[in-house]
Amino acid sequence: MAIAWKSRLWRAMLFLSFCGFTFWVLKSFLLPDSTSSIGYVFDFVIWAGVVGACAIILKALSNADDFLKAIAVMWRPTIVVCAACYLLFFNDQGRELGVSLLGERYGWPLFFLFFALIYWAANNWHTARLGIARALESGTLGVRPAQSLQGDSDRHILSGDEHWLYWPPRLLGVCAHLFAALSLSLAAWRVPLAAWSDRYMLQWLAWSAPMAIVLATAFVWAEDTKHSKRSKASSSPRKVRLARSVGYAAIVGEILLLGGLSVLAWFPQGVPEGFVPGTVMISLSAVVFLGLISWMRDRTPPIGAAATSEIRAEDDRQQRAEIEFFTVGLFVVAFMVGLAVWISATNVSRFLGSMVVAYFWSCLFLV
Repeated sequence: MAIAWKSRLWRAMLFLSFCGFTFWVLKSFLLPDSTSSIGYVFDFVIWAGVVGACAIILKALSNADDFLKAIAVMWRPTIVVCAACYLLFFNDQGRELGVSLLGERYGWPLFFLFFALIYWAANNWHTARLGIARALESGTLGVRPAQSLQGDSDRHILSGDEHWLYWPPRLLGVCAHLFAALSLSLAAWRVPLAAWSDRYMLQWLAWSAPMAIVLATAFVWAEDTKHSKRSKASSSPRKVRLARSVGYAAIVGEILLLGGLSVLAWFPQGVPEGFVPGTVMISLSAVVFLGLISWMRDRTPPIGAAATSEIRAEDDRQQRAEIEFFTVGLFVVAFMVGLAVWISATNVSRFLGSMVVAYFWSCLFLV
C-alpha cells in the first residue's frame, strides 16, 4: 500500500511538472504581459509545476550518492562554471559579449571562437578529470583492484560501470558552448522586433542557439553509448535502444533547426545578422569537442578490477602521459594568448574578438 501511494505521488509530481512547463510555454506565446485573472491561473499552474520539478530533483539527488561524490571531486571546474555564469549573465560587461558576437557575420572572430570554446571546454573537462584521478588515489571513488602494484595503499581503479564519472566532466566542458549560445540568444532576444521580420513568433527562434547545443550533446552521447567500448560492456539493451532513438531524434532536430535558420537568413531581416553563423559555429565546436573526447577516451577504456599488474602498470603510464600532455598543452596556449594580450591588447581584441579574448582569459582560473 505504501509503495503504491509513493508511486502515485511521484507520478503526480511528474504530471505537475509537465503541466507547469506547458502552461509556461502557452503563456509566453498567448499572454506575455497579461495581468488578468486567467493570467493568475496560468501563474499558479506554472509555480505548481516548479514545485513538482523541485520535488523530483530532490528525490533523484537523494538516491544518487555516486553522483554527489562525483560532483564533490569536480568542485574546481564547477565553481569556475558558476563564476563564468555570473560574469556572463549578471554583469553588464559580460552581457555585452553576446552583442559583440551577434555583430559578427563572417571573419576571423568566429573562426577563433570555434577554438576558444574547445579550449575552455577542454580546461573544464581536464580539471574535472584531475579531481577524479585524485579521488581514485585516495580511494574515495572506484573499486579496489584484485592485484595491487608496488606503492599502492588505498588506491582504487575504475571498473567501467560507474555512471557518473564519464559524462559529467564532458558536460562541464560543454557548458562553455552552452553559455556562449545563451549569451548569443540573449543578445538576439533584445534586438528590435524589426530584425525578426516584425514577427513576434519568429523572435522566439532566438533561443534556438542553446537548443542546438542540447541536441548536439544528445547526439554525441547517443553515439558514444552505442559505439564506445566501455558502453558496450556496461550498457543494458534498454539503454542502447534509448540511445538509438535519442540519436535519431537529435540529428533530425539539429538538421531541421540549423537548416531552418539558414533558410530564414537568406530573407532580408529574416533573423538578426550574425545569429545564424554564430549558432552554427558554436554548435560545430561543441560536436567536435565532445566527439574528440569520446574518441580519445574510447582508446583507453577502463581495464577493470581484475586486470593484471602488468596491464595496470601500462594503463597508469598511458594515463599519466595523457594528463601531462593536456596540462602542458593547455598552459602553453593560455600563456601565449596572455602574452599577446599583454603586448597589444587592442590589436588582439580587434583580431580575435572581445568574446574570444574573454573566454581565453576565463581559462586562466583553471590553468
